[in-house]
Amino acid sequence: MSYITVENLGFSYENNSRKILEGLNLEVDSGEFVCILGKSGCGKSTILRLLSGLEMPTYGSIKLNDTEIKEAGLDRAVVFQDYGLFPWFSAGDNISLALKQKYPDKSKSETKNRWYATKVCDCTSFFT
Repeated sequence: MSYITVENLGFSYENNSRKILEGLNLEVDSGEFVCILGKSGCGKSTILRLLSGLEMPTYGSIKLNDTEIKEAGLDRAVVFQDYGLFPWFSAGDNISLALKQKYPDKSKSETKNRWYATKVCDCTSFFT
C-alpha cells in the first residue's frame, strides 16, 4: 500500500474550461523523496494544493494512508512560495491563528493543548 495514492486526478478552476491537470496517476511510498519539475504554469503548485487539501479535484481521488483527502488537515502542511504567514506575528501567533480557524469553538488553552498533543507527544486519542 502506498503512502500517497493519486488516481485519475483532474482539476480545472470553476468557470474555466482550461484543464490544469488531467488523468494524473501517482503512487508515493512512505519515506520516498519525490520532486515535481516543470515550467511555470504547468500545475506543480496546483498538485501541492490538492495534496494538502486546500483545493479539491474536479475528478479523481487523492488518498493519504488509504484515506481520501477531502479537506485541509493538520497532518499536512505547505510552504508557500510567497508569504503564507503574517511577518508581524510571532511563529506561535501564526500557529495560534491557524488553530483558531480550525477549531473556532475551542479556547486558546484547548487549542494549544491540542497542538502540543498532536505535534509533540502524539497523544491525539485524548481529544476525540
